[in-house]
Amino acid sequence: MPKSPSSMSSPTSKQHPYNGENGQATSASSNTQSIMSSNTRSSPRKRTFTIKVPASAANIGPGFDTLGLALSMHLTVSVTIQGDTFSGSNASGENGTSASKSGKASTPTSPTTPTSNTNSSSITNNNSGIVITYEGSRADGVSLLPSENMVTKTAMYVALAHNTPLPTNMIIHINNPIPLGRGMGSSGAAVVAGVILANEACKLNLSRDRLMDFALVVEGHPDNVAASMFGGFTAGYMRASIDETAKAVDECMSSSEDLAASNGTNSNSNGTTSIKKLEFPLPQPNLGVYMPLKWAKQAKAVVVIPSFELATKLARSVLPPNYSRADVVFNLQRLAVLTVALGNTPIQPTIIYEAMKDKIHQPYRSHLVPGLTEILELNPESCPGLIGICMSGAGPCVLAITIKNHEEVGRVIKGIWANTVGPDGKGIDSQVEVLDVETEGAVVLKS
Repeated sequence: MPKSPSSMSSPTSKQHPYNGENGQATSASSNTQSIMSSNTRSSPRKRTFTIKVPASAANIGPGFDTLGLALSMHLTVSVTIQGDTFSGSNASGENGTSASKSGKASTPTSPTTPTSNTNSSSITNNNSGIVITYEGSRADGVSLLPSENMVTKTAMYVALAHNTPLPTNMIIHINNPIPLGRGMGSSGAAVVAGVILANEACKLNLSRDRLMDFALVVEGHPDNVAASMFGGFTAGYMRASIDETAKAVDECMSSSEDLAASNGTNSNSNGTTSIKKLEFPLPQPNLGVYMPLKWAKQAKAVVVIPSFELATKLARSVLPPNYSRADVVFNLQRLAVLTVALGNTPIQPTIIYEAMKDKIHQPYRSHLVPGLTEILELNPESCPGLIGICMSGAGPCVLAITIKNHEEVGRVIKGIWANTVGPDGKGIDSQVEVLDVETEGAVVLKS
């Protein structure tokens, strides 16, 4: 496998890229876990750490499901574990114990009966001790249940696939400025945070490449999660189909009550635990290949975020099942040029602008984003400083790559939307963010 872009930044004593060496995550704790009983492990030492994951833009120009760009807007997940206590079997899975021959970990047994308290800012389960608080984008619409929140349910899946639940006595605060449902990789960042949370909390000692295998089967495609995990401008592809594994993972993660019960955090109304036996499939190792691409330092990412959302599922549903050879060749030619041109200096605006064109997804999605066609017609001559423009991810955000006049380019796009009738029958309000390319990727900060 080509080397993953782990050398894109250097760690410091307190902060490092999630960088694994010799098959282990760099930040794995050296604390020894003691076996307290046949199904309980405990370490009295309090642990605190913060996971920081960048937003991302994907589908850059012709790079549908291929190119990703990490952005200087971050999801942070702050974690306090008041001494490690686990119910269930030892953390093993791939590291030497009880994953089944089918490659699936069985449901941990004998969870105890929990009680729960809820309020507007957090949900506590006294059996698991998992408390979630959240601030940021669409705070009133984000679940605080550990088995429903994308960060923690991803962590549950990864942990349970290794035959261990998440530890008890865990307090999690999520700060998420990344807009949801806008094409800035909010779900990809949450998934990356979730796999790292499981690795840190359960001391699984997984490499970044192995964590990416889990992220891929949850997220489904490599562009956003590769950019968020590794940082910078990245390209990636899948070595094998993940459809079957991804479907099985989706089924176990979609069953909130059963997932919670498998982690020892759910009970029915009469106080006895009710568990539908779930299997948590281990993804095939080395599912993807990820390569860092050069990015010209003077280029910035201007992201214009409209006030309406666009579900990725809907945006994917409008794509055709087949494409003409001419359209595929159109994208391939431009993709080959773009991946070089964006790293060259001096920058060649006309070439980059032309190479950002796409015939695979934007023409089919444009009717879902009012004003998009007019916005994509902006060019370096009509909008000085602009060198390339495209949808960000599945939309509706627009990504403009600029080398000067960054705010002015954003204002031009904002003005087009203001004069476009949106889903509510009014002009579309939007927000402009001038962002740098985040070269560091996901990091863990330890106190």
